[in-house]
Order: sequence, then C-alpha cells, then structure tokens
Amino acid sequence: MTSGGAITQGGAAPITCTGTGSFTATAGAITLTNAANSFGTFNASTSNANVNVRDNVNGIILGTLSTGSGTLTVYTPNGGITQIADVVVGGTTTLTAKNTENIVLDRAGNNFATVGITSARNATITDSNAIALGAGTSVAGFLNITASGAITGVDVFVGDTTTLNSGTGDITLTNAANDFTNAVSITSFGNVNIKDTAGIAFNASTVKNLTISSNAITLVANSNINTTEILSDGASFDCQGYSITGNGSGYGIYLSGRTGVSVKNCVMVSHGMEFNSNGSVSTTVTNMTLNSSGLPATVNFSYSGDIMVGSAAAQADSGLMNVSKYLTVSSTTAAWVYVNVSYASDTNENNLRMYRWTGSGWTLVSGTNGVNTTDNFVYANLTSFSIFAPMADVTAPIVSLSTPVEGANVSTASPSFIFNFTDNFSATAACTLNVDGVAAAAENSTTLNDTMTTSSARSRQVCTSGMSPAWIT
Repeated sequence: MTSGGAITQGGAAPITCTGTGSFTATAGAITLTNAANSFGTFNASTSNANVNVRDNVNGIILGTLSTGSGTLTVYTPNGGITQIADVVVGGTTTLTAKNTENIVLDRAGNNFATVGITSARNATITDSNAIALGAGTSVAGFLNITASGAITGVDVFVGDTTTLNSGTGDITLTNAANDFTNAVSITSFGNVNIKDTAGIAFNASTVKNLTISSNAITLVANSNINTTEILSDGASFDCQGYSITGNGSGYGIYLSGRTGVSVKNCVMVSHGMEFNSNGSVSTTVTNMTLNSSGLPATVNFSYSGDIMVGSAAAQADSGLMNVSKYLTVSSTTAAWVYVNVSYASDTNENNLRMYRWTGSGWTLVSGTNGVNTTDNFVYANLTSFSIFAPMADVTAPIVSLSTPVEGANVSTASPSFIFNFTDNFSATAACTLNVDGVAAAAENSTTLNDTMTTSSARSRQVCTSGMSPAWIT
C-alpha cells in the first residue's frame, strides 16, 4: 500500500496478513495500532515521519523499514520481534515484546538512533553506527548490543547477562538507576564508563580504559583492561583470582580521591604501574599479584599519601640470597607504605628481610622489618621509596677483636673487650661476650657496624677452669 499522505487504520477492522504487508507513506505517518492486528512480515517506509505498528496475535517480523528522521514503535504483547531486512530509524525506536519472548534485530545494516525496550525476555540489537539505549530500557533476560560506534544509555535494567561491543567507540552508561544484575562482558577499544546501583560483575572483557561506579565490583573471568578506575567511596573490588592484563602502559587500578576502597585477589599483568592511589585514603590492597615484569610478587599493603606500586625487574643480588620477588614503590608526597610480600617456603627464611635498591646495591630497610615464617611473608614499613625485595643475608659478619689481642691471657676479675664487626648489609648487630660458653655481659643489641665497641665481663663471672676461653658472638 502506497499513500501520498498518512496511512492509518480506521474503524474497528483489524489487519490480518499471513504473508508480507508493505506500507509506504510519502508525506505522512504510518499508524496501524488496532488491538487485533496480525502481521507476518511488515515492511514500512516514510519520509521523515513516524511508524507505529501493533501485532496483538503473534510476533512480528520486520522487513525493509525506513523512517527517515521519524520514530518507530513496535508493540507485540503476545510475541517477539525479529527481522529479515535492515531497519533504519532516525528517531527513537520503542520496542515492546511479550516478557517471555525475544527481540532479535541483529542485521549489520541496521541503523538506529535511540532504542528503548520496555519489555522482552532477551534482546539482541546490532547497529552500524552509534546507539543510545532509551530511558527505562528493561530486559528480563540477557541484553546483547553490538555497535560500530558509541553506546550510551539512560536507566537500563538487565535481568541476566549483558554483552556490549562498541568497536572503537566509547561506552557511557552512567545513570544512577542502572542495574546489571548478572555479569557484564564488554569489548571496546574506546573508553568505558559504567555505573550500577547495586553490585556489578565483569565477565571476560577487552577494554581500553574502564571506569566503574558501584559499591561491589567483581571479576568472573580474565580480562584485558589497560586502566581500571574506581569512582565509588567504600567500594569493594574483588578480582577473585582472575587477571587484568594491560597494554604495557597506564595504571592497572587507579583511584582518585576515594575513601575506604578495598582491592583484593587481583593478578595484574603488563601495566606501567599496577596501582595508583592518587590522593585516596583508608584503602587496603590484599592478595594482589604484581606480574608486569615476569616475576610475580604477591603483596598486601596499606598506606598514607599519594603512592604508586608495581612490579619490578630483578636487580643484581650483591651477595644476598633472593627469592625472585621484586616491587617498586614511588610517591609524589610524604608517604608510608606498610607492605608484606609472600614467598615460598625457604631454608633460609629466618634470615629474610626487606631490602631497598639504592641504584647500585641493596640496603636493609630500617625500622619495622621482619619475617612471618608461619604464613610465609616478609613485612616492612617503607618511608623511602625505590625497588624493594625480600632477601636474606646468609654471609656471617666478621668480628675482629682489638683488645686484648687474639690469644692473650687476661687475669683481671672483670676484663673489657674492645671489638668491631663488619657486614655488607646490616647497620647494627646483637653482640654478646661469652666466657666458658656463658654470656658474661648483657647483649648489646645495637652494636654499630664497623665501629669499635667495648663489652665488659661481669665481675662475678665464675670460671669453670683455671683458664677460660672468651669470645664475641
């Protein structure tokens, strides 16, 4: 049917068409909304005017359909909506299917502006350009959107999984009422900004940069994301042991002025730096594996100040025993980082401590620095930043006796011994004067490296023989 004006449906008579119904209005809208209409395939064309069609008996198949700048409204309360030809709509498209039936408009030649889905079980939409999801879009099952441009939207509800593919276009779904109740999978070589009123889970995704606003964020599969930025205070981001692989630059996880964020169980691969706090406070990072250098190190840390934490390449061990765990920490402000680094059980684990790379060698981190041999981690409070590694000094210090000289006999009741020790890594040592195998003086726990030190035997030290050997340990 072709009309030089509008095409409408008069009276109470429905249209019943088991084959193909074609309608062309060259200077007006097409409005076929009788409650008893039944179409097979529906073709329609207008010159910048609206198309409104209702099929109350079954689903509807869209054939060739073009509205110029006009809108498209398809209402099938007892069936689904599919297509066999391209649909081109310059205005808003509103689709309503039975809530147990599907909408499948997946032809590569489709071109929509805004698509609103008010009811459907599952919905699959393909667009040759950018697409916007209209306000109140609601799908009981899964939603699949493929576009060759940006994907945007307002107030989207999806009862099952969501799959978004925008090619090189950005994806912006930042309405506070969005609710993606099951996993979201995203492919975008642009930037993605997504918000969820409740929690959000990400299935396998490939994204240039991902920005998330949600209180509970999880991964349910490995993903390729250069930078993941979290915008919600108090958010929990749990990778559940899955990896986030970048392109070798940018920040793996980026916070900006956030408070109370928890990041845990993430495996970070191929990032310029795996974590950037950027002014965020009260943040904890737990069980994060830094693996951009090919030497995975699993760390836990808390901090104060603007800090960045990442993996580091191996440096010369300078005679220390290393466990091949390296990390780099930097800061743009006064800061501290309390960190622990896990290691596999080691025969020298009692000697493991945190060391800092000076640019030419290693130095023992001062202050809090120790090892937990039960849970297998080395811990330290870092205040001066560089590359760090758990290492063990397995070379004994050299103790040199100055007075009395080696082999001399001393007959005084409370002799004094002057000695020093030298060690390549320890600034201090705990030294004890022993006589006949018994401590003859209190331990000096802060004996300085390469410094003459005096230790005197207690005057009541009892010798068990006429001549008692003495030595420093």
